[in-house]
Amino acid sequence: MAEGDLAIEVAFAGTDEQSVVKLCVADGTTAREAVTMSKLPLSFPDIRFSECLLGRFGSRIDEDVRVESGDRIEVYRPLQLSPKEIRHRRADSH
Repeated sequence: MAEGDLAIEVAFAGTDEQSVVKLCVADGTTAREAVTMSKLPLSFPDIRFSECLLGRFGSRIDEDVRVESGDRIEVYRPLQLSPKEIRHRRADSH
């Protein structure tokens, strides 16, 4: 790891599998840039990563936030159903 490089992880949970990529990125790298560098979009071609929200250790962050050493950047995929729709379906099944 070169001077000024930061060790981070980028995580994504698909419907059937989870992937965590460890990266060394330059100081000043944004969360969105880290996602692109992780190559996760190539592993999950059906997901529009450019539209996914991002987080750090479970807290939502803006895509232009600069990553810090030790960060775990999380990619949040869109919901398949709204919580309201899930409740309605659950109620209808009982």
